[in-house]
Amino acid sequence: VGLNTQGNFIYVACFRALNIYPVAIGALNNLNSLSGWDSLGGAQGIITEFVSSMDVYGSRLALGTEALGLYECDLGPDPGNTADDNCILYDVSNAFLPSNAIRTVKYSSDGELWAGTNFGLSRYDFGIERFVDVLLPAGIGPDILVLEFDTRGNLWVGATNGLAYINRVEETTELFNTQNSGLISNNVNNIHYDKYTGKVYVATNAGISVINSTIGQPTADTKSVLAFPNPFVIDSPDDELEFNFSQTGIIRLYSLAGELVRELQVGQRWNGRNESGNEVASGVYIYVLTADDGSTGRGKIFLIRK
Repeated sequence: VGLNTQGNFIYVACFRALNIYPVAIGALNNLNSLSGWDSLGGAQGIITEFVSSMDVYGSRLALGTEALGLYECDLGPDPGNTADDNCILYDVSNAFLPSNAIRTVKYSSDGELWAGTNFGLSRYDFGIERFVDVLLPAGIGPDILVLEFDTRGNLWVGATNGLAYINRVEETTELFNTQNSGLISNNVNNIHYDKYTGKVYVATNAGISVINSTIGQPTADTKSVLAFPNPFVIDSPDDELEFNFSQTGIIRLYSLAGELVRELQVGQRWNGRNESGNEVASGVYIYVLTADDGSTGRGKIFLIRK
């Protein structure tokens, strides 16, 4: 039900493991030997073989179950040695999950744990140490089957009745189904985000659909970031500009005189207004991108207001 590689290890989750050790961990440089493998199960507190999904982030492993809730395991400094590993069970009673029937688990790029259940979507809030429900667009859910993050931290949510997109920066949601998009079926069972093209591949019970990138060809190189569209022609309140940077960071917009016009997070679209919400005049503007790793890039935008 799950396979993941991270660092020097491969993680494999098995449904109905006969020995109630549902997770195998193998050293990639020693897979052909029994000494290269270890497993997680009863010794770490996992008391069920009915697992539904798995994900790994650093030294943390999340394991969804069919009816008991969600295990999170601390793998320690050496994931290949499970003797010192410990697993905690989160469920409806102790962590406010909406249901103990976990369909899918997923870590975001910053290590936030998300769970899709048969009764809705939740994320773990470290501040209050429990799961909080996540609102989805009307018409989707509550049975959540699959989760996929893009490289900006935005989330794609697949359900038995459609596909949802959550923009984490703008805090907006969008619904895709057979009536309002080219989705071939509303029963979504897998999603893959291609970081090289920005395309989203959606597997359904009737075939595969593809959602194209709205920012063109994404790039992780700050020096080659482009504004799209450029020239930026504004003739309606709905016109907005985006940047094709595929990672996270801050974009600052300046006038030619060097005055700061607007500051945006990557993934937040510009509507041609300044920090005060006022429309800016037609002309040339400078954008400076600062990625989270400190690298920078810059360019010009030609804004035309009709």
